Amino acid sequence: MTTAAALLATSAPASAGSAEAPVLGTSGSASTGSASTTSTAPYERPAMVAAGSGYAAELQDAVNYWTVDRLAIAGLSDDDISEAGGGINGQGSDVIVEPTAGGDALSATYTGSGLIRKTAGKLFLKRSKVGTTDYFWSSCSANVVESANQSVVLTAAHCFESNSANWDFGTELENVATDRAVFIPGFNGAALARYVLGTPEGSGALPGTDIAPYGVWGVTRQWITSEWRVDPSQFGDGPGHDMAAFLVDSPTDSRPIQQVTGGQQVGFNLPQGKVLTGFGYPADNTKSWYAPPFVNGVPTRTGAANSHGVPSALQRSYDGRTLKVSSGQTTGITSKYLDVLPAAISPGASGGPWFEQYDPATGTGIQVGVTSHFVNPDGGLPVFETVITGGDSAQPHMSAAHFTDQEKDVYDLAQAQVVPN
Repeated sequence: MTTAAALLATSAPASAGSAEAPVLGTSGSASTGSASTTSTAPYERPAMVAAGSGYAAELQDAVNYWTVDRLAIAGLSDDDISEAGGGINGQGSDVIVEPTAGGDALSATYTGSGLIRKTAGKLFLKRSKVGTTDYFWSSCSANVVESANQSVVLTAAHCFESNSANWDFGTELENVATDRAVFIPGFNGAALARYVLGTPEGSGALPGTDIAPYGVWGVTRQWITSEWRVDPSQFGDGPGHDMAAFLVDSPTDSRPIQQVTGGQQVGFNLPQGKVLTGFGYPADNTKSWYAPPFVNGVPTRTGAANSHGVPSALQRSYDGRTLKVSSGQTTGITSKYLDVLPAAISPGASGGPWFEQYDPATGTGIQVGVTSHFVNPDGGLPVFETVITGGDSAQPHMSAAHFTDQEKDVYDLAQAQVVPN
């Protein structure tokens, strides 16, 4: 889910990828196992940093674009409904409401250490409305995985493109594509100041190591699954295979990202219905099932249940600065290749990694999916609620796109590329 909207992803019927043998991606070589025969080729989106003589300058420009004010607009909460804030430009509140008993399995601030502190990060996006000059900034979550070229990061496909034409009678109320992006592994938003309204666009300083401890990495190339390319929307008939892989490069560090942050193991076609642990940077409260009431633009525990009937003790808010973790027994919706988990997260967490066999002592696991969209407990979409209430798609369950053959094809193609580019 981006911070701009709680995106609901489904698409045309999926190929029968679950019949494939389980596969683990490995660093230093393409993943092994039986070859996929049912999926079609991944789609490569237009390069954000083109190969050639101008590559170094383009990469530097891509990173320099993301000043601290643009990071704040894109990545911090927008839910200040006061007249001064207007609910835009990262003008949300810095007041954080936590559950009265502290974080729980639904979502908690991650306080551990280990590899996840380096590999998980925040993806900052400039998204253009296709066919217009309009654009906005938003954010997703992403994770570095082991790969042959040591440069692959995984996220949700809807972070790069989405089009609602298949359910809004071709009007394309949502038809957006990302044309600039950076990834900040280990993102720490504690020192990221809110954007000051009226400040000239892009005039802020570049982020330092307090915000980007492992550097700012330009997104150079991206691939999405074939099914998401055919129907990159939120209301189709199938799961959508809402997954993307992208390559990153740094203008100031000659090493590939995996040598800087390490990489998590990734698995494909592994059995569903397991205990999974998910990470991400939720940044929205208007689309959060567990958000507290807002009083004068400030999230406030009033003692009353919120508009969804969530009791005061379970309410919580997000500002986009902090890595959150959710965990528990998932339901595998095998017909849609989705893993469904009771989770109190919100937009901004899209693309964050879901792990099986997660070890909190080392911060490692096997990544088997990425955060995709809000769902009902049975994996169904809250379509009528979304349409009738004008976009309130919040539900107490979250889904991940479970990695099958199409996701493996995307990963394999990305890791086979010669980098940099």
